[in-house]
Amino acid sequence: MIMKYSKNIFANLKKFEEEYVLINGDDVFFLEGIGAFIWNQIDESKDEVDLLQSILEEYEISEKKAEKDLKKLLRDFKKNNLINEI
Repeated sequence: MIMKYSKNIFANLKKFEEEYVLINGDDVFFLEGIGAFIWNQIDESKDEVDLLQSILEEYEISEKKAEKDLKKLLRDFKKNNLINEI
């Protein structure tokens, strides 16, 4: 089953100089690589396939690497209550 995700409404992405951080209450998460891009792509209408396609269109990266990075990032977002499966 292909999952769609919604963002935690309390989590906010901020840019400080050249770094992106997600702030969720007292928790702060530093986003590296494509992390901020993926965060901005997540909305209730996009599933994992859509997110993967967005990465491949934006970055010069192999599909295998993009899929691996996306799955890890989504897993980390879920683990830290930044996104929910819908």
